[in-house]
Amino acid sequence: MLHLYRDGRKVFDNEGAQVLEAIDKYHSLSGAAEKIGRSYFFVCTQLRHMRNILHRPVTATWKGGSKRKAIGGGGATLTPFARKLVRDFRLKEVELEHFLITGKNKT
Repeated sequence: MLHLYRDGRKVFDNEGAQVLEAIDKYHSLSGAAEKIGRSYFFVCTQLRHMRNILHRPVTATWKGGSKRKAIGGGGATLTPFARKLVRDFRLKEVELEHFLITGKNKT
């Protein structure tokens, strides 16, 4: 399993990628939590941890409420940085798996 560290602190791994992928797919922190079988608190804690170590947000959220219900209520989306982080992380996982199987770099 691949883990990314910054300043000696783990900042990202498969679980973090799953959280971001679910948010990207369901546009909701609570929806993402439900789909990956984790609590809303867990998802929020993961996002806060990433933001604190990376010194930048990984999601953009908007509040719901009665006025917004007509247009879908609250929600969340990934920042461009977070989309690139997930994409590059998944590519590196594939490259590493290929290397471990073949002993050769994927070119």
